[in-house]
Amino acid sequence: MPAKFVIYTVMVGRYGTIHQPLVTDDRFDYILFSNDYTEKEIGIWKVHPIPQIVKKDNKRLSRYPKTHPETLLKDYQASLYIDANIQIADTWVYNRFIECFEKNYDTAGIQLVLTGRDCIYRHAYDMCTMRAEHDYIAINQCHAMMKNGFPEHFGLNENNIIFRTHSERMKQADEEWWWWITHYSFRDQFSYMYCFWKYNINRQLFLPAGEDSHNSQHFIFYQHNEIKDVSRKKWINCGLFEWFRNQSRLQSKHNYDKYSEHWISLCKASNPQLALFLWGIYVSIKACISAVSRRLFQKTLY
Repeated sequence: MPAKFVIYTVMVGRYGTIHQPLVTDDRFDYILFSNDYTEKEIGIWKVHPIPQIVKKDNKRLSRYPKTHPETLLKDYQASLYIDANIQIADTWVYNRFIECFEKNYDTAGIQLVLTGRDCIYRHAYDMCTMRAEHDYIAINQCHAMMKNGFPEHFGLNENNIIFRTHSERMKQADEEWWWWITHYSFRDQFSYMYCFWKYNINRQLFLPAGEDSHNSQHFIFYQHNEIKDVSRKKWINCGLFEWFRNQSRLQSKHNYDKYSEHWISLCKASNPQLALFLWGIYVSIKACISAVSRRLFQKTLY
């Protein structure tokens, strides 16, 4: 018989190292979802295959176990998902898990501390500017959520540590989460808070407020091997027009913050892609005029 509780992680494409917990607990099983290993066990981790729900799309494939603990781990009453680049450092993690379970929390995650954002819409803008997602995908998704009534500033979690009780309501929210990931952006932070809102999920913090996987003493965060060198990070390929928009946003903090609010307004438009296109023309022309003006001003100084 399996333990009542499970801690699990996912590895697709062998983009990192499987980290063994520094401390283990007999009340828990440890499961690694991966199709990259022939071994049945890697240290404490028992290797389970990932169903081939999607093909030639490792980003979404890795998110299938993340969004389906109630289906893939149905023999357990609750689970803790952690990214493969996170290591459990002490017994506090297990005690906190039991506390969340006994208090009957639906889910407990961690705040997105690095950016301080508390809003999916503004986080989507950040990710587009960083070339982590395409504008037109993100803006269509944000438009759809706004149309359904999802409010701004609802909250935002960093989804690399997630406690969940395997209830029917939580299963519905996670299946909806997978729907958004497969129909819109693969970036799971763009949609999970929406699912909490839609299904009235009782959400709590797993770590104390102000702590995340990067600064907590209870977890050790390792940078993925593929992005240790920032110059080698695999950004999305964007066209010239999208590049102009990003450069305009990054000219100054004033521009960045101002255009962030513009972007939110575009999400509310009846045709967000057209609004984005016209807005892109505006900011691109403005950026070119600004660049020419600076060049002329510099010439007058010499």
